Amino acid sequence: MISYHGGIASASATTLAYDSILNPVYPGNNGQSGDAGNTNPGGGTVKVTVAGTFAHDGVATVAPVTKKSYWNRASGGTLNVTAAFLAGSGSMNASGTGGSSTYYSGAGGRIAVRLTGAGATFDAFGAADINAKGGTHSSGTASLMASAGTVNLQSGTQGEGAGTLIVRNTGHASNTAFTPIPSTRWGGENDVLDAASLSIEANGRVVLTAPLKMQQATMEPGTVLDLAGKKLILRDMTADGAKVAPGTYSAGSTLFTDGFVTDSVGGGQVLVLGAGTVMVVR
Repeated sequence: MISYHGGIASASATTLAYDSILNPVYPGNNGQSGDAGNTNPGGGTVKVTVAGTFAHDGVATVAPVTKKSYWNRASGGTLNVTAAFLAGSGSMNASGTGGSSTYYSGAGGRIAVRLTGAGATFDAFGAADINAKGGTHSSGTASLMASAGTVNLQSGTQGEGAGTLIVRNTGHASNTAFTPIPSTRWGGENDVLDAASLSIEANGRVVLTAPLKMQQATMEPGTVLDLAGKKLILRDMTADGAKVAPGTYSAGSTLFTDGFVTDSVGGGQVLVLGAGTVMVVR
């Protein structure tokens, strides 16, 4: 048994991801069948609610613990923060741990940070210090690496559910594991992502588990989006710093030939509406 939570410790087990992206509550999976005494514990759950400014200068981590080096690694847990404002030089971590020998790495967990203060942004903290990466592997074996979990950041200037969903992995180009979006189990099935934006970074890889509407998608070089036969509707899209022209993109089009989008099932499409298009969500 492999680990899973926001990410997956395998390139094929995409139906196992669980928990809400927007409001996660569950701990990480231990990544191993059998007696709990012979497993590596998954990361726990931490929920923080602050009426004023959350001044965070330390390390908030729900990373898993490696007790048994000869078992699969566990997945990251959950950090769920609501505060009027966020400041400080600290970090937040729900990343999985790296595997060794023939054992799988740990999958990334879930982080959600919701700022409620008028005009509140993440400028005084830094989104780069908020991570739910998948574990790499000591041997460099791609099939034993894990995908990133999810980091959802919602500022005070954005409406409920209109934050940025970040899938940021370790930057290891040979990692073949995908992060399933949306989550379909244990709270994930209730997420409404129509108003949200997606940012795929540091060789992150995303696979669609259902047809999806989002406002915007931004993809760094080396990142991949697998449609898996689904349709993705976006108001705006940027790939490698360049705006993607409005239109419908399917197999053989530029997004595919440039390597940003794949379709492991067939029949999938990306529809970019353009910034001036009104998208009605029913």
